[in-house]
Amino acid sequence: MLVFVYGTLTDAARVENVLDETGREPGSTDNARAFDAAFVGDATLEGLHRVDGAYPTLVPGGCVTGRVLSIDESHLGALDAYEGLAQGLYVRAGLPRIQRGESPATSPVDDFEVAVYDEPGTVPAQGPDLESIVWTYIGDPDRLGIEPEREIEAYWPGSSPFRERVHRFLNRNRIVVLIGE
Repeated sequence: MLVFVYGTLTDAARVENVLDETGREPGSTDNARAFDAAFVGDATLEGLHRVDGAYPTLVPGGCVTGRVLSIDESHLGALDAYEGLAQGLYVRAGLPRIQRGESPATSPVDDFEVAVYDEPGTVPAQGPDLESIVWTYIGDPDRLGIEPEREIEAYWPGSSPFRERVHRFLNRNRIVVLIGE
């Protein structure tokens, strides 16, 4: 699985610590590392930009650079826990992936249905091929202590619950992750 990271998880040591904790059997004292993830390159997420607070988040407009992390599906729960999905701090969105230089005419972006999850460990049972998805985490600005001077730009349109506002926006706008040179 591919995950676009733009904050604390751009640091390899942090990723290793987060994923290593879940790779051990409960009660195990074995110090062997279960880390099985790798950064596969830099990327740009187009259509959202980063806003900093106690934790960074993404909001509509602009773009943000980050890194793409390749993980085993078994590590998804660890990332969900780290990002606070169960506490409602973040949601996880599956966005379309485009290789830089790929023609928009040949990319599946126009027909892509973005999935947004707030339940830890959830992945689509059916739908787009998981290879065409890049997951990312989007935090609720109201819960993340956004810097006061940036509060006005940290807005997701609508008045419905956060997950629904993110889902609606991502499916009505062309939000993509560009990977590669």
